[in-house]
Amino acid sequence: MPSDENVPNRWIPPGYQRVTYKDPVNAVCFIKRAPKIMAMGFIGKQKNPAFHYSYKTLEAANAKMAAFFEFCREVEARKAKNREDSRNYQHDYQVGEILVGTWGYDQTNVDFFQVTAIPSKKTIRIRPIASTSVSDEMPWAQDMVYPVRNNFTGGESLHRVFEGACIKSPVHGYARRWDYNAVHETSYA
Repeated sequence: MPSDENVPNRWIPPGYQRVTYKDPVNAVCFIKRAPKIMAMGFIGKQKNPAFHYSYKTLEAANAKMAAFFEFCREVEARKAKNREDSRNYQHDYQVGEILVGTWGYDQTNVDFFQVTAIPSKKTIRIRPIASTSVSDEMPWAQDMVYPVRNNFTGGESLHRVFEGACIKSPVHGYARRWDYNAVHETSYA
């Protein structure tokens, strides 16, 4: 069984030849010219092809492979830009600001956190804080809650701030900057 020498578990049918592209990308294509024109392409170390089609003309197969290589080049460029943006991102949190995280399946849990320290432009220290209900007229098992500033309910933890000013919540999911509006919370009895 023929295989790609760079990826041991990638099977290449007999008769296919490797196609090179002018710019190095993290992708590879193979073409078979007879008895039927066939082309297949892989991204990275994929075992299964991203595409594997037959074509009526060699020009159509070449156009598909060129478009595939171009797509892969654009994806690599976008990933590189995202990595660079993430590396250069600096948050603008201030001590005392509130973050909110919501999560749940059959219910919506709300967690509030307060920024207690700014160790760097990429990290913050937070502590969980209590919340209070702001409405008595909500339906059963629902509530609108606000955070209670400086009413800490747990210990301090260090978190990296990601683009969009969010952090991985110490409880569940992600937490983001609170927008000063009451947050809808539900419970399941």
